[in-house]
Amino acid sequence: MERIRRFIRELSEQQWLEQQQLRSWDITRAYYHTPGDYEVHGDYPEGHDFERFPSQQGNTYFFRTKLHIPESWQGQPYGLVFDTGGKACCG
Repeated sequence: MERIRRFIRELSEQQWLEQQQLRSWDITRAYYHTPGDYEVHGDYPEGHDFERFPSQQGNTYFFRTKLHIPESWQGQPYGLVFDTGGKACCG
């Protein structure tokens, strides 16, 4: 079993050959009413420290950024992992 764990760990370390941190986000806070119906409260500069997203029922945050795909990535499969670090509770 330990051998399998070591193999998985070594494989996961090679999963990302190259990565970029995206730190420049435009964040907008809105309140959700119904599908497609949001009451926009405007820009949310307080969220730029990535620690201040009060979670109340109906709050929605829209994130927008621009990124450059390096020329060396062209023709290769690439993707985006958006990890908020948050936890959800479904009831």
